[in-house]
Amino acid sequence: MIPIIVSTAPVYVDAFLVEDLSNRSGRLPEVTAADVYERLNDQYTAEITVPRLALNASGLQRGGLIRMKANPYHDAQLFRVNRVKRQLVNGDIVLSLNHISYDLNKLPTEVFTATGITEVVQTFNGLAGNVTYNPFRMTTTLTNETSRLTVEIPTPWRSVIGGSEGSILDVFGGQLEWDNLSVKVLQNRGQKRNVAIRYGVNLIEFTQEENISNTYSGAVGYVAKGDDAAVVGSVVYDGEGINYPLLKVVDLSNKVDDSTTVTKALVTELTEDWIAANHPATPQIGMTVDFARLAESAQYQLLADLEDIRLGDTVDVIIPEMSISQEATVTGMHFDPIREKITSVELGSYRPRLSQTISGISKTTQSSALRAYPLGAVYQTYNSVNPAAILGGRWTLLSNTGGLYSWRRKA
Repeated sequence: MIPIIVSTAPVYVDAFLVEDLSNRSGRLPEVTAADVYERLNDQYTAEITVPRLALNASGLQRGGLIRMKANPYHDAQLFRVNRVKRQLVNGDIVLSLNHISYDLNKLPTEVFTATGITEVVQTFNGLAGNVTYNPFRMTTTLTNETSRLTVEIPTPWRSVIGGSEGSILDVFGGQLEWDNLSVKVLQNRGQKRNVAIRYGVNLIEFTQEENISNTYSGAVGYVAKGDDAAVVGSVVYDGEGINYPLLKVVDLSNKVDDSTTVTKALVTELTEDWIAANHPATPQIGMTVDFARLAESAQYQLLADLEDIRLGDTVDVIIPEMSISQEATVTGMHFDPIREKITSVELGSYRPRLSQTISGISKTTQSSALRAYPLGAVYQTYNSVNPAAILGGRWTLLSNTGGLYSWRRKA
């Protein structure tokens, strides 16, 4: 899709502007590079490069709006120009853009307390929760109607949604999906897909990283109510985390309503629940994979399912050369809006519930990985090792062409 200049100056975005699909201030047909990056529950930005003398380039100004394709499954999205860099020598203009949802950084809340996710959504969508008019609308598939969200001072809505401690995501959990002015707080944004990213077929680069900067052996929780002294629970360890005695302090005040008598036993129980949901002893582990453009692959039919990978999905990553067979959650995605294709995906941990995606990083059993290959399926690799040694099952060699081995699974 050719990016469209929706506005050359800062303008207020409303539903009419989102639905107006005209060329507005003109298109940018001479874009030389473009990349949209979205990270689950986090960043949603873009960068495009266009020659300084290109058609309509004079209309590229800070605060302006550009519409372009941002992923394979949503309509074109609005992005606001955050920074304009004009290069004299090579004559390029480089634009840094933020998804329109970043406008929520400048739309503050009123002071409010909401119990349950339904009341939170109603507050966001109503006048009572906003200092000024808010064109965004929130929906949710969460069912938590007991936890409480408290905003004690006017705070940017994007921080209240998921950018800070005590946010909606921190209190209620869930995963975010941004779609222009639509804010979706979902129980699970993605799904388990019967898709395998395989080195030697579609996987062309792989990087794995481990990080313990947010790793704790356990937690100590507390509840503070009004002017009363905080009630502190017992230390709760996360499995074997007792061997790494660093503790996280967790404020659990929003888990208790005003009518509940708070005891040390209750706070300890709430801390145990928090440990079970967050597993702080698990290190952050992430993977970045780059894979080939599917339409250019001779094995296109075998790989077509990769075109439908979405943020939050769980996929299999199979790298026989590194003895890796893992399930992993798609946590980040780079998308080329000009060619309308995914260029790379990130797999691993995401903010703010870092450890909940770790289930995708530990090695799976052979039978789990084998599910990606029903009887008759073809497995291809540049390694001559029989896939039975890696995946299990029984296989027969079909061909060896240019060092590419093709195996078919048999009964």
